[in-house]
Amino acid sequence: MRNTWRTFSDALASNQVDKPVFPELEFMRLSTSWQESSKDASFCGSAAFGGRMYKRYHSKVQKETYLDFSYRGGAVSESAAHSFSALLSEPHSVAGRELVRIAEVLGQTVSALNIYGEFVNEILSADVGAINGRNVLVIHWRHVKHNRKVISIYFDAYGNGMTVREMHFSTPVDSFDITHKNFYETVRSTQWACAAPPPCSYVA
Repeated sequence: MRNTWRTFSDALASNQVDKPVFPELEFMRLSTSWQESSKDASFCGSAAFGGRMYKRYHSKVQKETYLDFSYRGGAVSESAAHSFSALLSEPHSVAGRELVRIAEVLGQTVSALNIYGEFVNEILSADVGAINGRNVLVIHWRHVKHNRKVISIYFDAYGNGMTVREMHFSTPVDSFDITHKNFYETVRSTQWACAAPPPCSYVA
């Protein structure tokens, strides 16, 4: 009886972990590879992770590998929303000039520019593609100051481009080849509450 209760208790705890912070995500298998961590956005700063909705997980095998879910707490401007919505309309490789147009969406950490108009952090690739039926923006980049590789995923919550949800996988550069596979497996497990808005009608 005790073992049966323990199995039930473990399953219940896993189900709670596998319900991410965003209402648009029905399910994501986090319990296998990730453990909820304390809120610490120091490596990217409050500009990226300063919103009212924020949750961090760390890898069970590499404590310095993080998976963050964040929402900045407000809508982006109409012009940024229009550009973001248009960007997500079809899968494609995203050019640097397209990223500059949605700098407001990306946040100051990812899109910070130097005096020459170049990205401060190294953008390795950027693509719009589908995760289980829903288009998202995926940016692979390197945080120069902290020497971390990051995969940032941005998606449109309601279909008008104004409410942006963010997922950020980050790991020390020398750990990327070992840890990124677990992240991809986690992303592949995503089940959306609805594949593509509208008709979602959640309140941010």
